[in-house]
Amino acid sequence: MPSKSQQTIVLARPNLLPKPVARAIEPPPRQFRGTTQDQRAFGFFCSVTAPILACHFDEDFWDYFLLQMSQAESAVWHSVLALGNLHEQGSLDDEDQRALQHRSGLNHYNKAIAHLTKSTDPESQSAEVVLVSCIVFVCVEIVLGNIKKAMSHLQAGMQIIRSSVTPGSLPNFYQSNGQLIKTNVVPIFEHFNGQSFIYGRSLMPAIEKFLNRADDVPTTFSNCREAVALHTSLLSTAQQFAVTTLNPPNPASDEYARLLNEKHNLQQNIRRWSSAAQTLIQNSQLTKDERGKILQIQGSHKMASIWAFNAINTDEMSFDALVHDFDAVIRQCRLNLNKCSKFVEEPEVSRSTKSLLRLQSISPLFVVATKCRNSTIRRQALTLLPRSPLNQGFWDSKKVVRVVERIIELEEQGLEDLRDPTGLLVPSECARIQAVSVNLEKTDDKIMTVVFERKLVVIEELWPRG
Repeated sequence: MPSKSQQTIVLARPNLLPKPVARAIEPPPRQFRGTTQDQRAFGFFCSVTAPILACHFDEDFWDYFLLQMSQAESAVWHSVLALGNLHEQGSLDDEDQRALQHRSGLNHYNKAIAHLTKSTDPESQSAEVVLVSCIVFVCVEIVLGNIKKAMSHLQAGMQIIRSSVTPGSLPNFYQSNGQLIKTNVVPIFEHFNGQSFIYGRSLMPAIEKFLNRADDVPTTFSNCREAVALHTSLLSTAQQFAVTTLNPPNPASDEYARLLNEKHNLQQNIRRWSSAAQTLIQNSQLTKDERGKILQIQGSHKMASIWAFNAINTDEMSFDALVHDFDAVIRQCRLNLNKCSKFVEEPEVSRSTKSLLRLQSISPLFVVATKCRNSTIRRQALTLLPRSPLNQGFWDSKKVVRVVERIIELEEQGLEDLRDPTGLLVPSECARIQAVSVNLEKTDDKIMTVVFERKLVVIEELWPRG
């Protein structure tokens, strides 16, 4: 008789059929060779990990497509088991079980990587499988606390998306709800990219558009998913454009004229999104949950306008003109977070909407706290930040709060008689922090290097990781 760990386990596996619109799939159980630990990891992933991730990124991807693909592709299967093991490890008290989960997780992680690298002909690999594996690898490294490796996986996936690689010929069900990469995968990479700017924002957007044309955003959206995906890409593009134009070329140069044209196109696309979103909200076919999603991302969409407006400006004082916009962002974020606190009393609000409200508040609050120098408004942002999720993707809210507190401290040392449009004292240009990042090359398990950049001075500080 085989040992308990080698017995054949009966496990309900997803049915490889197009996802029904009106009802959930009830897949028949199938058999596969595996261990009891594999069963535990897969069960934890399906019941805990996938629902959590579905709240923050793409429900169809985590609840449906990933689970289907894991049954057909060994690399994805082992990556799912790796993440399930390592995610559960953090919730266990028993040291022996924690060690077992850790070993099993790393074992499956290595197997997943081996399946992707064993091919002697990289061009024969499926782009879908590689990109989906990259997404799960990013999550695995974040769980392990290896942000540098997570960023490497993110960068590799972004490069594949930006390349002209033709998607592999996978079964048709991967495309049953549209093009998997364009509709489900790209928005997740863009979302990760948007979160990563606290580590330097060195990655270009996955899809390079919105800068060369003023009409890349359609006048109407066909559905909520399209609106959310375009918003995510717009915000990523606006952030990156603002960062890369911190030191613009000579105003008389052709390069400067090109940047001005790109800024105009970006602002036009942002306005087109706002107009199309308003039209979509009025669509009677939208569900209450979908309408809520569009309404709640308006706060972070305003940040795209702020980034675009400030692009190519040579000083931080240009943000002072946006004090009323920053105040509007704070009001929207507070509304989002207050709705989250009422979730228990409002069961009709779905889990995805609840988490979306919280997640869509993190990045705007960070930007308001660091770029709005009005002491009242930025401290409102600082007060709201701890109400955001503790750890979501690349975001660690404790770390973000520490960074914001330090920026405020550095900027408000020795305030001069400079005031914003509301009449409050604000820091001088030379005191303001232009950029802040965590230097991953100088960060280890115990110490992280936080870099604060002023116009003429760079300040490096060593902080404990805890």
